[in-house]
Amino acid sequence: MLEIKNVSKIYGKGESQVAALSDVSFTVDKGSFLAVMGPSGSGKSTLLNIIGGLDQLTSGEVKLNSERIDNLTENEMVTLRRGKVAYVFQQYHLLPSLTALENVLLPLAFNRRADIARAKEMLRRVGLEKRANHKPAQLSGGEQQRVAIARALVSDPELILADEPTGNMDQKTGQEILKLFEELNAEGRSIVMVTHAPEIAQHARETLFLKDGQLVEIVKNSSA
Repeated sequence: MLEIKNVSKIYGKGESQVAALSDVSFTVDKGSFLAVMGPSGSGKSTLLNIIGGLDQLTSGEVKLNSERIDNLTENEMVTLRRGKVAYVFQQYHLLPSLTALENVLLPLAFNRRADIARAKEMLRRVGLEKRANHKPAQLSGGEQQRVAIARALVSDPELILADEPTGNMDQKTGQEILKLFEELNAEGRSIVMVTHAPEIAQHARETLFLKDGQLVEIVKNSSA
């Protein structure tokens, strides 16, 4: 469903140029769970941001369901993220003045009764139906990440992009979040997850390794 073709990302000009990504190509089949690993500065987050439309590539193509998405306007990309692609950040990015329910409602942009019902269902899905009226400051880090996942799910995306989704959590809470990702993948959602930890990558079906902005290899995970 996702095709990355000869993608490069260059920062700077002339002698100060830095290649964050260099001619990276791979595909993600529908229902796949792909972990992206590599040392700091290898281009992991840059790659995820390009797929999600948060950063622009220098050259190459990104296709979703055979249609190019790297050349969409900002408004078109926002519409795409609302319907097909969702992003889960390490830092949660919840609005502190809004309740958990209101944060989950944000991607829908409307407060119709059906939207509220779906947002409540997504909070129930991540085990937070009783925390719907709590604001982020009243929630633990794990609970805030669950709200962020519920917000990602509310638009029923085909593809979930996750950037170090367990990076700010203790081991127990992180394992609970990873189990939730495994359940979402088992339901048929495709997931691309950036991580620096091999034990977290093992929850995915395959692991893609980057080094110095280049694709080194993609390996199948025996324990997934």
